[in-house]
Amino acid sequence: AKIAQASGIKNSKTAWTLAEFKEAYLASLKYKGPSFIVAKVPPVYDHWEPKTGSFIDTQRSKYRFADYLRKTENIDILAQHH
Repeated sequence: AKIAQASGIKNSKTAWTLAEFKEAYLASLKYKGPSFIVAKVPPVYDHWEPKTGSFIDTQRSKYRFADYLRKTENIDILAQHH
């Protein structure tokens, strides 16, 4: 949020809870000009994969999601842009 503020986005906030996020979001709707909200969420290390009936790590999930977007939307979100 401080980087956004330093870049000229005066309405920049960090939300640590859902209540703080809702407050920042509602304030951003009323603010004239750009807003930036940093949503801090706890890390998730793994989750249940219903198709395989097992837990998989979030790193793998990230790549599966990126692969899905590439195949269905023809968007490569992991491509290196120079």
